[in-house]
Amino acid sequence: MKKQWDIYTTGDEAAAPRGTGRPQGVAFLVISSDAVNATFSHVTVLPLVGAGEERDVYPNEARNEDTVVLGHQIRTIRHRELTVRKGRIGDPLVRSAIMQALSVQLGMRLEPEIE
Repeated sequence: MKKQWDIYTTGDEAAAPRGTGRPQGVAFLVISSDAVNATFSHVTVLPLVGAGEERDVYPNEARNEDTVVLGHQIRTIRHRELTVRKGRIGDPLVRSAIMQALSVQLGMRLEPEIE
């Protein structure tokens, strides 16, 4: 089962964010809840793109080390499209920043669940 806050890659070119110049091996952060992920064949994800020091991070995005989480490119994809688990976002501050980015994008107040 795919878990919320896990990072996976996919080789699906159709899933790649436009303008990234990286059509294969795109990384995605799973944001749908574990209960939803266990029930349905799809998960909700946010793409991650590489970010250098010079890249601006907008209010509907969040920085995680050397990547930016694109809160404005929410998508739902099949579990099987996420092929390799690359890691997990465990830092509560980074999770809060991602939730804040989603709040800006959706115009809703969102708060991360405590594990």
